[in-house]
Formats: sequence, C-alpha cells, structure tokens
Amino acid sequence: MSAPITVYAFSGAPRPWRVLLALAVKRLPHTVRWLSVSKQEHRTAQMLSLNPRARLPVLVNGEDVVTESLAILAYLDALEPEPPLWGRTPAHTGAVWQQVLDADEFLRDAADAFLSLAFRGCSGDEPAFLEAAENMLGELRRLETRLRTGPFVCGSVLTAADLVVFPEVRLVVRAAEKNRAAMRAVGLDDLREPFPLLHAWVAQLEGMPGYADTFPTHWNQP
Repeated sequence: MSAPITVYAFSGAPRPWRVLLALAVKRLPHTVRWLSVSKQEHRTAQMLSLNPRARLPVLVNGEDVVTESLAILAYLDALEPEPPLWGRTPAHTGAVWQQVLDADEFLRDAADAFLSLAFRGCSGDEPAFLEAAENMLGELRRLETRLRTGPFVCGSVLTAADLVVFPEVRLVVRAAEKNRAAMRAVGLDDLREPFPLLHAWVAQLEGMPGYADTFPTHWNQP
C-alpha cells in the first residue's frame, strides 16, 4: 500500500460499520475519521470533494478514493485477498452476493423503519411500531433459519454477508439497551430466547480480533 488507509465514518451507522469490520477481518492498518452528523461534517468542502453525494463511508488509500460500502468491501478484498469476503468458488460467491443484496435491501429497510421508532423512545404499542416490528421479526427469523446450516450466514466461513448483516442485528441489541420497554413489547429485549443462533452469531463476531476498534464510540459514553 502506498499510504495508510483512512476511512471516514459516522459512529454506529450500519454501512460504515461494514467497512470497519472488513478492515478488522483483513487486519489492514487504517485510521478512522469519525464525523458528526449534527455538525454536518460530511458536507464540508473537503468531504464533498471526496464524495459529492455527501454519503459515508468514504475510504482513501493513497490516490484511491472509494465510496459506497459494498464497493469498498470489494476493493478491500482485491487489496488483501485473504481471507476472502466473497467466496472461493462460483457457487459460494453467488450465495454470498445473494445474501448481501438481500440484506442491503430488505433487512436494511426493515431495520431502518423499526429502529428509527425504537430509538425515538416510542412506548411499544403504536400501530406503526408494531407493523415495523413484525417486518423486522420476519427478517430475523429468516436469518435464524439460515444459521441452522452453519455458524455464519453463508456456511462455515465468515463472508461479506456477515459483515453486511451484523450492524443491523447489533443495532437491535442497542435498541433494547435504550428502550427496553418497547423492545420487550415485541419480544426483542433479549435475542437469546427467540433467536438463540442469531445471539450466538453476534457473540462470535464480537469476539473476533479487532472488533473493539469498530465499536461505535458514542456507545461507550454515559
């Protein structure tokens, strides 16, 4: 590498978190520049020169500037092929991409609708929250079923699919910490009982080397 990798990210945002997890898996040295949404730091002239759409994450490596989390995951896999994030065989690569795209659309949409209400402090009995919870539960049930065939989303090894899914699921855990009453009302105050395989999978990823460096910085604050 011609220069150290720098990643611009929002703390706790799912798409930047995917990239930070990939860097941990690849064990690539890097620097994280945490930006503030409230201060609109992603809209400064410097950041707009890197990504005119004002979206994060943005990865800079020497003269290379890569935006969009899935593109960055592909870039990192080409930069450091081991361990591979996108499978070693055509069949496995297809399976990984299928799960990544499914999660990027359906799981992300369900989580965004559900978590936005949970983090706002809803009481748990609002019709909109209950409807969003049912959609989220459906996505979590699908993941629980997938994990019956192996310890990871696409079988026996960690792939990009795990890195895309993890932030959404971990944010459910965070929502339970912030609004336990509402999460209890929909059976998501604790993943262990309804989703034991998913709970074990979260713990497995949290135990991997370098995970602590990806953890949202503001979650450690009182």
